[in-house]
Amino acid sequence: MEFRQFGVVRRLADRDHWKASWDAHVEQLCLPIPPHMQFVEMHWQDGLPPSASRLQLMQPDPPRRQVGGRKAGLALLSSFLYERSAYYRGGISSPLSAPDACSRLSPYLTFGCLSLREIVHATVQRMEQLHDDSLASKHPSATRMKQGLNAFVSRLYWHCHFIQKLESEPEIEAQNMHRGYDGMREHDWNDAHFQAFIHGRTGWPMVDACIAMLRETGWINFRMRAMLVSVASYPLWLHWRQVGNWLATQFLDYEPGIHWSQMQMQAGTTGINVPRVYNPIKQAHDHDPKGIFVRRWLPAMRKVPDLFLFEPWTMPSDVQLACGIELGRDIPIPLVDLDAATREAKAKLFAVRGQSEVKAAKSAVVKKHGSRSSRGTKRSKNDAKKSKPQEPHSSNDINEASQLGFDF
Repeated sequence: MEFRQFGVVRRLADRDHWKASWDAHVEQLCLPIPPHMQFVEMHWQDGLPPSASRLQLMQPDPPRRQVGGRKAGLALLSSFLYERSAYYRGGISSPLSAPDACSRLSPYLTFGCLSLREIVHATVQRMEQLHDDSLASKHPSATRMKQGLNAFVSRLYWHCHFIQKLESEPEIEAQNMHRGYDGMREHDWNDAHFQAFIHGRTGWPMVDACIAMLRETGWINFRMRAMLVSVASYPLWLHWRQVGNWLATQFLDYEPGIHWSQMQMQAGTTGINVPRVYNPIKQAHDHDPKGIFVRRWLPAMRKVPDLFLFEPWTMPSDVQLACGIELGRDIPIPLVDLDAATREAKAKLFAVRGQSEVKAAKSAVVKKHGSRSSRGTKRSKNDAKKSKPQEPHSSNDINEASQLGFDF
């Protein structure tokens, strides 16, 4: 017998009634955990639990990763529901605010410390409390909390939506979701680009800072994950499979169903999503305008004047000398011209995307993996109070919703 952990349905014929199935699953009562099983003390032969690297979960074990276990997960859930959810909306995109604004519950879902259903129940209960309790509703952050928790429930729904894709087509872990993109990147592998990427030596400070944080903590927020895959897929023109394999060893919350769908979405090989190409310089200006994040994770950048912080390769030699920095030694120089390489990559992608046979095969992908919803469906007040997430209506909407991220 297999107990359903998430709202995923085995051997699902199509997605027509999947949302109703998800609703029914999460609305079921949570059975209480027997007292003697709630918190079990583990005793290891050598006196210490095995490291993540010994278990081959991550290589190497991030020194500042989150603490595991159900107690830690429950404490984090409580702090999110009662405090940090007020910063969820508007706080999850920047790598500066995201570590606190995000729930940070994804590893506890991944390892089964907390169940999806209990998180949904606790969230809805907290939302109802904020709605009905006169004292709670007067909390200065009550409105922001309700908005954040509503968005959070929607992301829990999307969590299962994407895992269902892998259940319905396990092959997407190894091959393009839309087979019309086969051969687009497979024969252009550049190992120098890959090594620069995984070692945080791309020369684009925001990218390299994210790699440094990921190696140190095992986590970065979704917007920065999307940027990393975009940079790898377009200006560096790396295949999503090898990049995805490496990232899977780094993410503490690695969830295959989400991971491989997102890898392909960012790489542009699903055939049903509008490609999104993230410019790492723009992302730095948007989400780290004062360079706090970049300087935190890249010590060499602490010597760089603000004017050159996000494009240090433009720093004149006399400025380098004054700062005690040498480009190419202390700070890597980008391997490619960002604008030119990105334009070339997009031209290759859209050349494939524009082929008549690729367009014709798109409908089969939508039929298997696209969400189902009727346009114009109105929500009742009761539905709004229950905060059931609504599915998007088109492939573009799917792309927009997924870009909101899985920053639990």
